[in-house]
Amino acid sequence: MRKIFFMCILIFGIISANETSERIREQAPEVRAAVLKANGEKQVVLDSMKISAEIKDNISTTTYELTFYNPNNRILEGEFEFPLLNGQTVVGYALDINGKMRDGVVVEKEKARQTFEAIERQNIDPGILEKTKGNNYKTRIYPIPANGYRKIKITYEEILSGENDRVAYYLPLNYNNQVRDFSLEIKVPGQEIKPEFISKISGMDFDNSKTGYYTEINKKDFVPNQSIKFNIKSDKKEKVYTETKGKETYFLSSFSVNPGQKERKKSKKITLVWDTSNLGNNRNISEEMKFLDLYFKYLDNVDVTLVTFGNRVSKPESYKVSLGEWGKLKNKLEGLHYDGETRFQNLDFKKYKSDEIIFVTDGLLSYGKAWEETCGNCEFK
Repeated sequence: MRKIFFMCILIFGIISANETSERIREQAPEVRAAVLKANGEKQVVLDSMKISAEIKDNISTTTYELTFYNPNNRILEGEFEFPLLNGQTVVGYALDINGKMRDGVVVEKEKARQTFEAIERQNIDPGILEKTKGNNYKTRIYPIPANGYRKIKITYEEILSGENDRVAYYLPLNYNNQVRDFSLEIKVPGQEIKPEFISKISGMDFDNSKTGYYTEINKKDFVPNQSIKFNIKSDKKEKVYTETKGKETYFLSSFSVNPGQKERKKSKKITLVWDTSNLGNNRNISEEMKFLDLYFKYLDNVDVTLVTFGNRVSKPESYKVSLGEWGKLKNKLEGLHYDGETRFQNLDFKKYKSDEIIFVTDGLLSYGKAWEETCGNCEFK
């Protein structure tokens, strides 16, 4: 039976390849602690740490509110390094300005640096958060007032993974210095089964509420060096997560499958169906190319039939991949022009005689019949 691979690149920061299963987490080394660097006679210290986390089905949102104290008699600029685990993505950053938290916006890295430096010269409070090597982030903070405080807020999201009927949440805490005020709140709304701690801070426990489970702890002069781990069990075989931000609504559906053990033969003939509609300008084409590069190297030798579509379906073009090399096909894809409507109804997958079909599209229909009517009995893997 032919198989169709439906590859969508969604513009939503939390959707990314990750290694967050409980088995990998247990084997992975502890993530290093966040640290603030500032050139002062005395060390700038973390005065308070407020952490809040909310887990809805298998989506977690974790927010850190960190307040720093500058014990020096002069204004300082600091650089704060904030490492995250694979699969965790920053979705929010805020800096206190005149006592109020002001949220940042996402811009290109070079533009962000130029804006920061221009604002800094005007003695205005700027802040910039950028991703560095790996899944590490850093932010420049200025000014940190003499004998005063400065607060930042960082929010990251993650798709939790696990096995069978459970997912695992992990919050690494390995700070060696004492924090004057520490608080941690975790909410699991809609949860009917009590989460099970693997490791926790002494005194923590989940309490039942009308909307699920929650736990909260507050400490004074506390050293937060005990990581938090717990499992969330569910009797739901399928989970649907929705969230509305502004005028946009996002959804994610997940369900458990039992793939079994079966060796899959390498395909000898592939049909590559490539969406060239105007919406393709919003796709992450480079990631799609990386996928094809890895897959063709795996297949080694394969015959590829390229079909492009938008308003119309192109005539099939034949390409040969030898020893994983696919330069001619890659050049063709890189030279494609994206324009026109997306018309799925013009596609007829049954006429493509190949071992499998790779269908590259954003999945958004801009004209014509709904996808269910178009695809018919397509099988997606």
